[in-house]
Amino acid sequence: MKNVMKVAAVAAALFAMVISGQSQITNVVVYEDGTGYYTEVGGINHQLTGQMLPDPSFSGLPGNVLIFTLPFNFQQQGEYDILETGSSSELSDVARFFGNNQLIFYSEIDAGEQNPPLADTGLPQNQWLPAYGANELTLPPNTPEAPVAWFTVTPNLGGPGYVEGVGVTYTFVSEVPEPTTGALVIMFLAIGYFGRRLAFKRE
Repeated sequence: MKNVMKVAAVAAALFAMVISGQSQITNVVVYEDGTGYYTEVGGINHQLTGQMLPDPSFSGLPGNVLIFTLPFNFQQQGEYDILETGSSSELSDVARFFGNNQLIFYSEIDAGEQNPPLADTGLPQNQWLPAYGANELTLPPNTPEAPVAWFTVTPNLGGPGYVEGVGVTYTFVSEVPEPTTGALVIMFLAIGYFGRRLAFKRE
């Protein structure tokens, strides 16, 4: 009996450590070029880099896709289908939460684009499978497409990417300007401002 109680105590302690570790992360930002970062309480940022890997979610796309492995586990799979600016039906990007810590970023292929971002592998050919849960949400972007478009969401219970007890905010950035243009500076200033507004709202 004592051994059972010890095991239970250790398990509870480990669970508490995991929850505590996850609760430190408040914000995740990913870009279609494969870069990104996540933010801990207190404003500490950490680099988050995507990889081109085989798609585990059966999207129907040939070749590799852009996958970010998150430093925490989420409790809800699903995807956000992001509309093209000004359209009520045409998709621009898809952010898919798969497994318990994989974020897959898909973006449409722009014909004739030189040096396309890593996410430009095309949109999933297969719809979100019901076997993974009915969590496919279609929403417009938060900003106009020029010079940059981004979509921000803080999932509620049952929403894709939801983390129990933690209000993690995700931002998916598309249409990233060339590094040599002033638009890139505008993008970082705008997202930084938006992030600060979110932080103030939390307080």
